[in-house]
Amino acid sequence: MSKYQVDLNADLGEGAGYDDELIPMLTSANIACGFHAGNPHMMREAVKHCVEHEVHIGAHPSFPDPWGFGRREMQCTCDEVIDYMLYQIGSLAAFCQAEGVKLYHVKPHGSIYNMAWRDMDLAKAIVEGIKRFDKNLILFAQPNSYLAKAGVEAGLKVVYEVFADRAYNNDGSLTSRKEKNSVLHDPEKVLERTIKMVLEGKVITYENEELELKAGTICLHGDNPAAIMLAQSIRQGLIENDVEIVAP
Repeated sequence: MSKYQVDLNADLGEGAGYDDELIPMLTSANIACGFHAGNPHMMREAVKHCVEHEVHIGAHPSFPDPWGFGRREMQCTCDEVIDYMLYQIGSLAAFCQAEGVKLYHVKPHGSIYNMAWRDMDLAKAIVEGIKRFDKNLILFAQPNSYLAKAGVEAGLKVVYEVFADRAYNNDGSLTSRKEKNSVLHDPEKVLERTIKMVLEGKVITYENEELELKAGTICLHGDNPAAIMLAQSIRQGLIENDVEIVAP
């Protein structure tokens, strides 16, 4: 067994057109549940393809914001957030049940995920929604985030997620997509920082500082035009560095 193990996930079912090529290279998939992208037919197809390639399936719930792709901040009550989690997780779980497979994890999408990095009330509401549905579901969350802390305190299994194709601020939050070079496309640079995150537990931030973080699962954005090249590069690079790619 390798000294290092890590999961490789991507956000799917969003209509980007790369799912079929990405899925065979993944160990986990976060499938959109209709609130920011996707629909029942896309959910069914994504689940079916994940089953064919033995990829672990997770829900990718968001704010109800299809016009902004879930990337606009919204102010919602805790009860509303709990309902959003239950509604979306339950929808994807139905498709998993129809295919005879298990729903493994939840990874919130976009603004609700980023806001839960710094907002404990929101983080607790997300976790409460997950726990009410199934306390055995794994939560993917950023290291040092309130979302991760809320998950641990609630007794959920938390897997720390790092981003191969997104820039980091010095505090560990993701750099706004409004900033230049906040989304990375160069396979060589993405691989270099990914290997550093997995082997050293460190990443160079947008402000050129060194940040410590834990890497349990690596995320690639399925709507990144370079997603397929990045996935190929990362898989090959991890294997060459004796890192075992396995689902949590």
